[in-house]
Amino acid sequence: PAEPVDMAVADWVQKGLLSGTVQIRALDAAGGYEMWQLAEEAWTAYTTTRATDGGSSSSEAADASTRRLARGNAVWLTREDVSKPFFLIGQYAASAVTITIAEGNGTSLTPTMVTNPTMEPMAINGLEWNGTPNTGDQILIPTEDVVPTILTWNGSNWGASGLEEYQKNNGRTGVRVVRKTDHVVLPGCGFWYYRKANGGLSVTFPAMPCP
Repeated sequence: PAEPVDMAVADWVQKGLLSGTVQIRALDAAGGYEMWQLAEEAWTAYTTTRATDGGSSSSEAADASTRRLARGNAVWLTREDVSKPFFLIGQYAASAVTITIAEGNGTSLTPTMVTNPTMEPMAINGLEWNGTPNTGDQILIPTEDVVPTILTWNGSNWGASGLEEYQKNNGRTGVRVVRKTDHVVLPGCGFWYYRKANGGLSVTFPAMPCP
C-alpha cells in the first residue's frame, strides 16, 4: 500500500469489478500466509497450512476489517477472471517510508516482501539500507515471464556473485543468473528479501512528491 496510514484489508481494493474466486494473501511473521476470500461482497478470513521441517504450521487470518496492511509491505491479490481491471483504494503518500527486514535465524533464509510505494522506478543498488546486508543475503525480483531474477549481496552491491552455487544447493531451476547491478523495482511492484543473519536491517524509500 502507498497510503500514509495503515489500511484495513477490507478497505484496500474496490470489489465492484472483481468476479470469480478472488483471494488476498499477506505474509505473516512466522513465514506463512494470512488469506481472505471474497464472497458476497465481503472478505472472509481463512486458515492456511504450510509444510515445515517439523511437520506443518497454520496461519489464521484476522478479520479483514481489523487486519491492517502497513505502507510498503506487499500483499497478493489472486483472481480467476482477469478480463477486467480492478482498482486499489486510497491516496498516494509522498513521505519517506522505512520497511523492516525480518531477521534470519543464522541457518536458514527468512523472507520479507517489500513493495516500492513511490511513483518512480527505484534502483536496487540505490536504496538506503539502515544496517548492513550480510554476504549471501538475496533479493528475488518477480518478472512478467515468471522466471525470477535473483541478486546476491557481495559485500558492496547487489547482483554479482553466488548465483550458480545458490541454484545448485537449493535445487531451483529456471533462475536467471545476474551479472549486472542496475536492476530496478517498478512503482507498486515488489521484491523478496531473504535474510540469513539476525540483527536489525531496514530499507528506506525516499520522500517523493506526485509527478
